[in-house]
Amino acid sequence: MAVEVARDEALAQKAAKAAKAENNNNNNNHNNHNNNDNNNSNVASDPPNSPALQRIADLEAKLRERDGELAAERERSTRARKKLRQLLGKLAERDAALAELRATLDVARAAIAAGVCSAGLAGQRGTPYFNKKMTNNQRSFSASSGHQGAEDKGYGGESFRVSSLTSQGLAAKEHLAQMRANLAESEREVRELEERRLAKEADLRGSSGAPSSTAPSRGGENEDSQELQHSTSAESAQTQLSLISQQIVEKKRFAAELVQKTKVLEAQVWQQRTVIVELLSGQRAPASLRARASSGGGGGSESSAEEGAVPQPSFRASLGASLPLPCQDEALRAFLDAAGDAAGLILRSPALRSAFEVRPPELCGSTLEGCSAEERVTVLSLFTAWVAVGSSPAGAMRLSDLSLTEEDTVEIVSTLETCNAELEEWEMMRCPASSISASASLLRSLGSQPLRRLSLGYNALGPTGASSLAAAAAASQSWASSLEHLSLEMNGLGDEGCRE
Repeated sequence: MAVEVARDEALAQKAAKAAKAENNNNNNNHNNHNNNDNNNSNVASDPPNSPALQRIADLEAKLRERDGELAAERERSTRARKKLRQLLGKLAERDAALAELRATLDVARAAIAAGVCSAGLAGQRGTPYFNKKMTNNQRSFSASSGHQGAEDKGYGGESFRVSSLTSQGLAAKEHLAQMRANLAESEREVRELEERRLAKEADLRGSSGAPSSTAPSRGGENEDSQELQHSTSAESAQTQLSLISQQIVEKKRFAAELVQKTKVLEAQVWQQRTVIVELLSGQRAPASLRARASSGGGGGSESSAEEGAVPQPSFRASLGASLPLPCQDEALRAFLDAAGDAAGLILRSPALRSAFEVRPPELCGSTLEGCSAEERVTVLSLFTAWVAVGSSPAGAMRLSDLSLTEEDTVEIVSTLETCNAELEEWEMMRCPASSISASASLLRSLGSQPLRRLSLGYNALGPTGASSLAAAAAASQSWASSLEHLSLEMNGLGDEGCRE
C-alpha cells in the first residue's frame, strides 16, 4: 500500500514538472514571435535619413541636372545651326554680287579691247587733241614733251575731270530712271482716269434713259420727287465727269512735261558719255555715240537698250590700274606721299582707296584680289601703319574675309612694333590663319596692345587658338584694366577651348 502511494506521488511530480516545462516552452515561443515581429517592423520602416534613401535622392537630383544641361545644349545647338544658315545665306548673296561685278568688269574690258580705247592711254596723252581738252585750272604740257613728270601732272587733272563726269553721269542716270518711273506711273493714272470717265458716261446714259422705260406713278407728287432725284443724280454725275476730264487733262500735261524733261536728261547723259570716252581714249568718240548725244539718246526703249552698250562705272573701274585719281583726304595724301612708290598700289585701285578712306579704315579680302604675294604684304603693311599713326579715329583695326599667311602676320606684327602702335579696337571677322604659329604670333602681338574691344568672329581658332589667346591675355599687362568687350563667336572652341 505504501509502495503504491509513493508511486502515485512520483507520477504526480513528473506530471507537474512536464506541465511546467511545457508552459515555459510556450512562453519562450511567444516571446520569440514578438521579437520577430518587432524586427520585421523595424526593417520595413527605415528612417528617412538612411544612406540608401539619401543615395537615391542624390541620383535623382543629378539626373534632373543632366536633363537641364542636355536641354540647354540642344538650345545652343539650334541657335548655332540658325546662325550657320544665316551665314551661308549671306555668303551666297555676296558670291552672287561678286559674280555680277565680275561679269560687268568683263564686259567693260571687252569693250576696251574692241576699240573703245584702242589707241591706249599712254600713247595718246601727248596728242594735240588731248591737250586741247585740258581745262584752264589744269596743268598744260607740250605735245612733243617726253617728260613723264609733266604728263603725270596733266593726266591727274584729266583723271579728276573723268571721275567728276562719271559721278555726275551716274547721278543723272539715277535721276533719269526715276523720271521714267514717274512717267510710267503718270501714264497708268491717265489710263485709269479714262476708264473711270467711260464708266461714268455709260452710267449717265443709262440713268437718262431710265424714266422713259418705267411705269408712270400713281400720284403726281411721286412723279415730281422722282424727276427731282433724277435731275440731282444727273448733275452729280456730270460734275464727277467734268472733274475726271480735268484730271485727265492735267495728268496728260504733266506726262508731256516729263517726256520733254526725260529727253533733255537723256541728251545730257549721252553728252557726258561722249566726253568721258574722248577723255579716256584721246580720240573723238564714235559717230554713233556723238549722234545719239546730239539727238538726246533716241528716246524710248531704244535708249534703254543702248544704255548697256557702254557700262560706265565698270568701264572707269577697269581702267583703275592706269588711271589713278587724286586723293581728297589731306592726311591720307600726306601719308601716301611719305610711303613713296608703294603708294601707287593704293592710288591705282579704287577698292583699296576706299578701304583707306573709310572711317575707321576697313580692309577686306575682295580688295586684295589680283594682287601678287609681294603686293599683298605691302598693302597690309601700309594699312597697318595707316591705322596705327594716320587714321582718324586712330587705333581701330578692322579686317574681314582674309586668309592670313605666315608672311602676312609677320608683316602686321612688325609694322605694329615699328610704329609703336597703341590700338584700342581690333575686329577680325572670317580671317583664319594658315598656321598655328601665325595665329599665335598675332595673338601675342595683340596682348601688348591696350585694347578696349577685341572681336575675333568666325576665325576657326579652335582649342589651340583659344590656348594662344589665353596665354596672350595672361601675359598682357593692360588687358586686365582696359579690355571691355571680347567676342569669340563661331570659332569652334568646344568644351576644351571654353575651359582654356
